[in-house]
Amino acid sequence: MVRDGHFKKSSIEKNIIELDQKIENLREKNLTRVEELQASKKCYLLIRKMNELRSWMKEKLHVALDESYLDLVRLLFYQLELESTYYNSKNLFENII
Repeated sequence: MVRDGHFKKSSIEKNIIELDQKIENLREKNLTRVEELQASKKCYLLIRKMNELRSWMKEKLHVALDESYLDLVRLLFYQLELESTYYNSKNLFENII
């Protein structure tokens, strides 16, 4: 219509330019919104991982502070000390003989 010399050619061209500008503004806003949403997603994933880690640490701390667990750890250390003493004394006797 504009090429054919429509009587409202200048008005139509003005509207086309305005629409192009609005579309470009909309694209820029959309791009900004997408970037904000991606940053928000990363933030929520980080928060979720932190909460999972906090929960895991709380569970492990509860187990580590349990007296029965500490007794087992003490027994294991005592057993290791005994084995170490045994092997050291065995080596000492073998060297003497």
